[in-house]
Amino acid sequence: LVEEFIPGFEVALEGMLEGGAFLLGDRPRLCDFAVMGQGVYLSRPPTSAPKVAMSMNTSIPSISFCLT
Repeated sequence: LVEEFIPGFEVALEGMLEGGAFLLGDRPRLCDFAVMGQGVYLSRPPTSAPKVAMSMNTSIPSISFCLT
């Protein structure tokens, strides 16, 4: 589902960034950081979550249902 969404989102984002480096003007706003955060999150493979949890000495719920 996410893989189907990303190409259209990238096209829309490129259109919004034609006027400059930020989404809503000449300086970064909360929406710029939110979009960047989602991009970073989606670029990481789901298998990295257990590694992050182990490094933080905590546990996370199983995400195997997301991978099917």
